[in-house]
Amino acid sequence: GSSKLHTPLLEERIQACVLPGEFLEKNRIFEIKNNISKKIIILCVGSVEPRKNHIALINAFKKVKKQTSVSVELIIAGSETTIAPNLNLTKKINHFVNTNPDVRWEKSPDDKILQELYLACDFTVYPSLEEGFGLPILESLWNAKPCITRNSSAMKEVAEGGGCLMVDTACSDLLAECMLKLIEDNNLRYDLANAATKLQFKTWFDYGKELAINLAAERVTYINQDLPEILPENNFYKEMVNIKRRPLLSICISTYNRSAWVDISLKNLSRLLPNYNPDIEIVICDNASTDDTSDIVQPFLSRKDFSYYSNPVNVGMLGNLR
Repeated sequence: GSSKLHTPLLEERIQACVLPGEFLEKNRIFEIKNNISKKIIILCVGSVEPRKNHIALINAFKKVKKQTSVSVELIIAGSETTIAPNLNLTKKINHFVNTNPDVRWEKSPDDKILQELYLACDFTVYPSLEEGFGLPILESLWNAKPCITRNSSAMKEVAEGGGCLMVDTACSDLLAECMLKLIEDNNLRYDLANAATKLQFKTWFDYGKELAINLAAERVTYINQDLPEILPENNFYKEMVNIKRRPLLSICISTYNRSAWVDISLKNLSRLLPNYNPDIEIVICDNASTDDTSDIVQPFLSRKDFSYYSNPVNVGMLGNLR
């Protein structure tokens, strides 16, 4: 459900600006790793939580180990979940790591360690089932490393440019088949890595320019545009939504299971905007979080400038705000 929006027809007015794939804090890698490795290192970057689909990855890795004679190592890089319902997942991953010498879990690696992992690996696997964007896919390609990822949703949009193998990651058998291909086919690994070095990444400058153009053109009416027919008074403002007074600034926070950050953000906004301002609105777009996000936003629901989408109808479109 959702609360009544302070701004009319918000979803219809959203212009999604897809995030760039440029990583300004690190140099792009163009050198392709030797395609004949004594040991194939597979890297999976992402916080350990259910939607990231690590259980399917583990099951696929078990199958791969039984089917190949190549020495293989799996490295999971990401933070562990601290949400009570998901603690069983952390326990399962820890058990698998502790009982398999070819599996390692780098918990919450810093940027330096993460970059070292990217440079050392032969390819990455990003088995997530649902994302708003899929940044680790682009990060893998930025480092000239092929990536296996999901063949649908935001992951497909990011991966279809090249350098990736796409598969239904919910199926551990299919995931294992893809992993086995990249483990045993040196030429395929090289070709995908080479394709990654040829990609043209959207830059932050491109992103800023696109955003500026969208903002500038938001209320433009072209001179050669056909004028609408005369409207009855009761339908006029419904059709001419841009004429109706609305805030000049919408602060949109898109979230999923990040209640602690939402709490910090809302407290800071309350400090900066203690009183109602008709020219500003705050919109929380919550992609059906299972944590205590709904409890965190409750104290703010009485504010006239606050709107809360707890399960947006168009999750894919709103997810691009993330």
